Amino acid sequence: MAIAACDSKPREAIKGKATDFTLKDLNGNDVSLSDFRGKVVMLDFWATWCPPCVKAIPELIALHEKYKARGFEVIGISMDQSVADVKYFVNDRNITYTILMSDDKVEKQYGVITIPVTFMIDRSGKVVKKHLGFASGVGEQMEKDIRLLLEDMPLDIREGGGKKG
Repeated sequence: MAIAACDSKPREAIKGKATDFTLKDLNGNDVSLSDFRGKVVMLDFWATWCPPCVKAIPELIALHEKYKARGFEVIGISMDQSVADVKYFVNDRNITYTILMSDDKVEKQYGVITIPVTFMIDRSGKVVKKHLGFASGVGEQMEKDIRLLLEDMPLDIREGGGKKG
């Protein structure tokens, strides 16, 4: 299976507790990661110009809609420069989850190297998995991870790993 991704700037990787941040949403409001405390969160770093990012969006919408009532949230962190372009894109694609505009500080904190990259964060605020790129089958693995995290089951913290022993 080939994983497609778009290059970004080299950064250091994140480990352990998810670093809190505050970013602007598409209406200019401050939104912090800590606002979602107690929920299972998927942070998705993406951009409108990144084909694999765009390909992943329908699956992220479906996962969000399916599991949001159980305490799951998707937070899309756009690496685009233009808020207006992202607003248009979000409306055009009917994206139902939270979209925030990235900044260099958050990208560095999370070690964003390529996009799309998603970080799975458990209810306690710990980064438990990182998914790089997007290809067929990745959405299915993400759904398995979400279900386990919603049931407070541990995940293997390796990239692409599954349930612990």
